[in-house]
Formats: sequence, structure tokens, C-alpha cells
Amino acid sequence: MQLADRKDVKAFLPLLPAMCQVVTDALKADDETVLEDALVEFNELAEMEPAFFKPHFKDIYEHFKPIIAYTDFANTSIRH
Repeated sequence: MQLADRKDVKAFLPLLPAMCQVVTDALKADDETVLEDALVEFNELAEMEPAFFKPHFKDIYEHFKPIIAYTDFANTSIRH
């Protein structure tokens, strides 16, 4: 994903629940490729606009908490 400008990040706000669901579904399906890709997108959004997640931090944390607890990833860099 290439975001042209910080203002473009705001367009992702309505997609946030679906984006979190992709992470949850990928973890449940043990699909590390999709999981890693989704996490990369979250990182890019956070780098572009760090405050983007702040109002939704608790909900996002709840979605991502199982990733923190899961220890059997083939690709150990996913949790980093």
C-alpha cells in the first residue's frame, strides 16, 4: 500500500473493523502469509499517522492480543 498523503489515511477509518477481522480470521485459519501482510498494512498506517489508532486502541488490542499469546508461528518475525 502506498499512501500519497496523511489525509488519505482517514479514508481507512470506516474499514478498521474489517481490517481487524482479517487479522483475526488469518490467525484462526493459521494463514501466516495473510496475517503478516495485514500486520504490515497496520504498521504502514501507524507510521503514516500514529494517532490514527489512538481512539480505537482498546478494540485493536483485543483483536491483536491472541497474536501476542500465540507462540507457534513458522515465521517468528510476525510477532515483532
